[in-house]
Amino acid sequence: MANVCAFCGKPLGLLGRENLVCGGTSQPVCKECWGKYLDVSDRERVETLLRSGHPEDPDKLRQSYEAQRRREEEARSARLSGLTCPRCGGAMLRRGRQTFKLGEETLFFSDLNRLASGSLELELLACEKCGKVEFYLPAGKRKQA
Repeated sequence: MANVCAFCGKPLGLLGRENLVCGGTSQPVCKECWGKYLDVSDRERVETLLRSGHPEDPDKLRQSYEAQRRREEEARSARLSGLTCPRCGGAMLRRGRQTFKLGEETLFFSDLNRLASGSLELELLACEKCGKVEFYLPAGKRKQA
């Protein structure tokens, strides 16, 4: 099977043969498919191969794809905030914390003013559907009423 392009099935000669890593395995490809799929994500390459290609060792490729999909889902689950987007109702994912400097920009003593004013740490949440971003006080920094 190593004598055909993993994507299009075109027979490969010695000169028109390239290798492209897909799902942790090296797949033989023609120059056209190499150029077409070089900048495509690994996940998309594997999906294309499993759907309509001629991959070498499809079982290993399928196992690699499933393992990668499980890792991505676990990472997504860990970032879920439990909140929904006020715009579209999609899930809001945690995107980390950002510290914002407080104070005004003035012509004189800007740096001193900003140092004296302090900073504010906020948690960023982003909707996975529409991309809306919202800022929240981190859970440990909220004051109880």
